Amino acid sequence: MKAAGGLAAGVLLFFASVTLHGCGGGDAPTTPAPPVALKLVSQTYQCKEAITQQLIDGEKPPKMSYNLMIDAEGLKWRNDATFTQEGSSPLGNFSVNARISSVFDLATKRHTLSNASTVTFNKVHSLPTQKGCVYFEVPQIQESDVKACLDKKLGSMSLVTTGERIIPPSQKCYAMSTAETFLYVDEGMVWKNLIMSQTDTSKDPPKTIETEMPDPDSKGGVPSSDVFQIPEDWGTCTKATEDQINALENLLPHFLTECAGLNLPPKQNSQAQLMSAKLQELVAKHKDQLLRAVV
Repeated sequence: MKAAGGLAAGVLLFFASVTLHGCGGGDAPTTPAPPVALKLVSQTYQCKEAITQQLIDGEKPPKMSYNLMIDAEGLKWRNDATFTQEGSSPLGNFSVNARISSVFDLATKRHTLSNASTVTFNKVHSLPTQKGCVYFEVPQIQESDVKACLDKKLGSMSLVTTGERIIPPSQKCYAMSTAETFLYVDEGMVWKNLIMSQTDTSKDPPKTIETEMPDPDSKGGVPSSDVFQIPEDWGTCTKATEDQINALENLLPHFLTECAGLNLPPKQNSQAQLMSAKLQELVAKHKDQLLRAVV
């Protein structure tokens, strides 16, 4: 199950420095306070337009929006990302509109993943929308294990100094040791910026591309329970095969999927390559219909 677009990149950062003063006859030598461990909190995060820092082979990457709703108490989350890619082909100009979504709910011990994509040529002729929905059950996971895993992985993220990243005064920055994910958070640990990186090993030398997904207006608090219900327009969801799971495009920070029992293999292709592959797949499937429409 290939979705139109893989994530190009993600990074969130956080830094705090506290000075302690002694009592009595003078100031004691300053000692930095131990760093505050990053915690997962309930929130609604909505990035209207992601920013990819680098063009891919001279071609602009897809336009992208990114939403993430987290219920940290109930251990459930939902992710929705949309992509729009424009380009040209021998059949004319085209646009690809795609959506990739996922829901995890510990109560059901199930990951549900959905995607949909449509290709339109010359702003008039559209191929039939392609949809898919699969679920993957993780009956072995327990609430205590998920929480312990999240505490461990988030707690291992290191504070980043202002010399490495530009950090707003009201925010702090954390980074994964692999530098594949950076988080900017406010004092309440609500995410304000997510930056994810992806390395395209098909290039020589390999090329790393970052995608920044800011939401300065994100809000803390448990989202409405409705957002974690599977929408009817996702259609019938079937149990995922191993091949489908390996082909899934994971747009969540890896600590969320891994701690919830879904270990997806890393993807080596860039967003532009994945969008191109999706276009070729859709055109091949509906070539005769498309030719009748554009001739």
